[in-house]
Amino acid sequence: MRNVVIFLVLLLFAVPVRAELVDGTGVICEDPKGVKDRIYFFYGGKVHEVYMGAYELVYVMKLVKYEFSDSVISWSMPIRGTTWEYRRQVDIKTSVLLMENINHAPNAVSVKVSYDCLITDTAGIEEQFGPGSLDSIVKDRGT
Repeated sequence: MRNVVIFLVLLLFAVPVRAELVDGTGVICEDPKGVKDRIYFFYGGKVHEVYMGAYELVYVMKLVKYEFSDSVISWSMPIRGTTWEYRRQVDIKTSVLLMENINHAPNAVSVKVSYDCLITDTAGIEEQFGPGSLDSIVKDRGT
């Protein structure tokens, strides 16, 4: 029993350290129809859906905590007041985003779409969208 408690305590200390491996990672996914690129930024243990205008951040939606392994980063959340769930998964090895909008109602149809993406860091996003474009998310960086 003592060994189990020690293992659980060590595991609690290890989890925040692992989250830092993904924090600061950005995913830029191109819409195959050229309608709207999808941009996700992982910071502070949460995923942020970022809407960029012409070289400026227009809107940020702080979503939920993400989970990750060696091969995927994933997150999901229910859409309040509905039977729908918003689920996303980025395959790290192939750089493909799988977007699923799942309707949990009986006999309902769900929607799946995949996007080719670029996995980058803060500098990569700011190179494409302008210096300081993530300042509203990344508030604690040294200048």
